[in-house]
Amino acid sequence: MSFTDILIIFVPIIIILIIIAVSVSFIFRVENVSARHRSEKKMKNITPGMPLPKNVKSQQDLANYYYENGDYVKAAQIYSVLIGNASVNRKLDGFNISLRYGISLMKTGHLDQAYKYVADAFLMNRSDFTAASTLGLIEYKRGNYDTAIIRFKIADQIRPRDRQVRKYIGLCLFHLNKYNEAYPLLNACLEYDSDNRELIYCVAKCCVQMGRSEEALKAFNYLKNDEEYGSLACLEVGGIYLSKGMNDEALSFLQQAAAAQNLGYEESLELQYRTGLAYLRKNELTNAMNIFNEISKTKPDYKDVRLLLEKYGAISANKGLSGYIFAEEGEFSDICRRLIDLLFPKASIKILESSFAPKRYMEIFANIETVKWEDNVLFRFYRSNLVIDEIPIREFYAKMRDRKINRGFCLTAGSFSDAAKSFTEARYIDLIEGAQLEDLLKKLS
Repeated sequence: MSFTDILIIFVPIIIILIIIAVSVSFIFRVENVSARHRSEKKMKNITPGMPLPKNVKSQQDLANYYYENGDYVKAAQIYSVLIGNASVNRKLDGFNISLRYGISLMKTGHLDQAYKYVADAFLMNRSDFTAASTLGLIEYKRGNYDTAIIRFKIADQIRPRDRQVRKYIGLCLFHLNKYNEAYPLLNACLEYDSDNRELIYCVAKCCVQMGRSEEALKAFNYLKNDEEYGSLACLEVGGIYLSKGMNDEALSFLQQAAAAQNLGYEESLELQYRTGLAYLRKNELTNAMNIFNEISKTKPDYKDVRLLLEKYGAISANKGLSGYIFAEEGEFSDICRRLIDLLFPKASIKILESSFAPKRYMEIFANIETVKWEDNVLFRFYRSNLVIDEIPIREFYAKMRDRKINRGFCLTAGSFSDAAKSFTEARYIDLIEGAQLEDLLKKLS
């Protein structure tokens, strides 16, 4: 058989098949258009307050039309009528009515009622993905994250590796503060939904908790002007900069977060707390105490606010201690030099060298000459009212020994530990703490 004979036989068959396919496609298109027109005609015939169609099948068609077009309020109204008849009327799809009624209730914010009807649908068909995942979503919206994970894992078994299900499992873990577990799930979702602001924020916050602050900073800076997540991002950036000791930068971002005025209750408390810490570390004691007092009125047991008020409230009331701990660098240097004059009132004092460790201490190396003796002395002035342990005193002594300095003085507004005091007993190091320093400061004023 030649190629021409084959064409003669098969070409007519191919043409007939094409005609059949086009005809079927046209028929389906006409049917779909007709169905849509019928549904739209139903909608045009519905006016507020008019009774529902008497035919229950028509009622279900109408409810489905509202549901599929996103009018969940009207859909729920009709499904609420149908739900009572679904168990006894074979014309009605009980599973579909219960499921869609529950979803409509969820969409309109009636979560407790929604759960009941979606759960009923799931009991009718435990292999239905939509029912299983919707139960998880309702629990998520209710804040029951542990239960939501269980529900979402059932949905994951029905339809493995569904992106939305994996996303919500990750979000549940995030809200349960299980950041290490949440991160890989949320980050994987972000690869497919790279501009999802919620995912970006959650992944960045996971990074903060996992110690990956630089990665988090990039993400938060991307979000800082976002209408929904901008203030939260600025709050987190402020926290990161606080941890790095970059107090001015932290305060700038915290003030930007405050300006948005759209944070929730807990986030607002944390914003106040971090702002107070920033002012405290900048030695702006009055601003810090005002903020901590405001927090104390709202939530007295918030973090260490009560301890901070006790610790620094007394200092703020004591001008001498307040000036010692929170003075600017130049002013603090002057206070330290005047304290040396008080310690050696009739001596000739020559300052040989001074150095400043910001927010920690100042060291002064001086030559002291009295009527009876002359020696070089190393002074360290701690800017703290905390307990100074043995280790920094050992380090101070090592510096004395390396530089062949025979005598040293360490002063603090706080106190020295017993171990620190024990270490200095056989060495020429004088420890001046708390009340002793306060007495000296009173003499300065």
